[in-house]
Amino acid sequence: MSIEEDVENFLHEFRQSWGPDYYVVIRQDESDEDTLSILGITPEHRKEEIISLNHTNYLNGPLADESGKSGDIWEFGKYIRKYPVYIKLKIWTQSNGRRRGKCISFHIAQHKLVFPLAKKRGTI
Repeated sequence: MSIEEDVENFLHEFRQSWGPDYYVVIRQDESDEDTLSILGITPEHRKEEIISLNHTNYLNGPLADESGKSGDIWEFGKYIRKYPVYIKLKIWTQSNGRRRGKCISFHIAQHKLVFPLAKKRGTI
């Protein structure tokens, strides 16, 4: 299986496990909510941007969760209203066995985004 297929499979499972009660980690020390304000978008628009990700938005992953929790982390990026936005997603398993998706980060990128699976190979 190619990395493109792995990414698309992850995104498909993520969409299925994120569901209507989608989960976004809001951290005091990160600028996730500030990003919404800067971009002029709502939490619902953020959800739509995340759902619309595809393999060309892939940055890195799967990566082991440094916190030691189960589930891999995948990193994505995209330009929203001309701003580079870094997006970190994860699927984890609850104690009842249910798989759940969560968005760990959604903020303006602090570094140049390099998209290894983009058609032109490089930055978008």
